[in-house]
Amino acid sequence: MDLSNFAVKLEFNIEKIAPIKYQEKWIKFKNNIQMADITTEDRNNLLLSVKNYCKLEINKNLPILDRTEGGLGGNSNIHDKQLRFYFDLADWNNKNNVLIIDIFNSDNNSDKWTLGELSDLVNAFTKTFSDYMEEENCIEGKITLINKIIN
Repeated sequence: MDLSNFAVKLEFNIEKIAPIKYQEKWIKFKNNIQMADITTEDRNNLLLSVKNYCKLEINKNLPILDRTEGGLGGNSNIHDKQLRFYFDLADWNNKNNVLIIDIFNSDNNSDKWTLGELSDLVNAFTKTFSDYMEEENCIEGKITLINKIIN
């Protein structure tokens, strides 16, 4: 499936039935990531964990993105696909529980994400976030496709 006509996001949230202490821990964690309010070392360790949980070699070999918001992929917007933690100063105190990762194909479309790669990453991020929460199966992840072409 060609994803060129879609804005693509990975979205993660804690289950609504999770105990309050886990919901509060998740919101703090999510806000710290989205505001790049964690150390580079902690963010890189998180991303290394994600890469370790990946099953696809192409995802295991993704470089860690050298950007304030953090993510995976090459550093050239023109030539490299990237995934970046959603970063919005206006949203810094957002109390909703959705952590968003924006997905970008390279600007010249020479490096594109596949649904298989994204599915592998959703699973890897879900496992990594569950490890952080110290609670199995409390994080849900999904791929969201938003049609960019309006007829």
